[in-house]
Amino acid sequence: MASKSKASQKLAPVSRLLCLKWPCLRKVGSFFVCVLLFFAFGTLLPAVRNVILYPVWPNAWRPIGTLEILSIKVFTPNNMLIGSELPVCKNRYPLSRIEPLVEPNINFYPELRTKELKNPEHARFLPAMTNQDKIDAIHLFIVATQAFQKTGIEYFMVEGSLLGTHRHGGMIPWDDDIDITVNVSLWRQVNDALGCIEGYTLKVSSGMHWKFFRNDTSLTSGYPFLDIFFYSENEDKLWAMTSYIMTSLFFTKADVFPLTTAKFEGLEVPVPGRTDSILRTLFDYETCQSSKGHHSTSNSSSSTTTVPCSELSYMYEMYHLLK
Repeated sequence: MASKSKASQKLAPVSRLLCLKWPCLRKVGSFFVCVLLFFAFGTLLPAVRNVILYPVWPNAWRPIGTLEILSIKVFTPNNMLIGSELPVCKNRYPLSRIEPLVEPNINFYPELRTKELKNPEHARFLPAMTNQDKIDAIHLFIVATQAFQKTGIEYFMVEGSLLGTHRHGGMIPWDDDIDITVNVSLWRQVNDALGCIEGYTLKVSSGMHWKFFRNDTSLTSGYPFLDIFFYSENEDKLWAMTSYIMTSLFFTKADVFPLTTAKFEGLEVPVPGRTDSILRTLFDYETCQSSKGHHSTSNSSSSTTTVPCSELSYMYEMYHLLK
């Protein structure tokens, strides 16, 4: 402490001399201090923060106070200590069969095989899955959600699957997986329900992004698969435990509960009560964006194509568009 005070005493005359010789330095210093204080205090106020950080601040976080966001980020664990607690399966539940009435209601878009595209860019919005892959994906979803129903596990659609349910009545045609979320307090029940089904694998992760897929898949990545995300909660909000989707899976409970239902590839599925409001906050709902890649090939692209969804109305039926 003594050495620091001596050093500051030595520097003090120098700083005073500089300010006397060049008064502008004092003004510049005061200006930068004011700017720093403005940013520091301004970012605590949502209205000011949303303007300052507009290009980078997530849409889902805009109504939320900065201190609340910071506390959630700091106190939400990056992973769960689940490895030693996973139970060993004593019984293997029999492999379920796809419901015979479901397949006719799946959207395969066979007419697109011969339809002439109005714009070459629209090729990036052609269906991403083969008919069989899509049947398998819906089958996975049915197997998992039937197990949830038997054990009283509540889930609802999120991410691209929620957008697809509302805008397309099923999967986004150029998407190739299904996303659901479950309360993190139920992770053991989820493991018990899905971890012992004959012919299926539940891939668990401490980051609380789990995958469910068939054992007989020809790919090591387990495609197609069901994405299961877990959410944490406080009195009035819920958010993803998985850090890389916390910016989009972040809702007020008033927007989510009570859940309602919607059509998804001929099935009735649970969705947030205010789905339309949520989607218009999170996404540019009227704009369709192509995928960066497909899980079936592990190929990815650094770019995406965006077009007004109304441009694709000759390819797909769209719902709830305003223009």
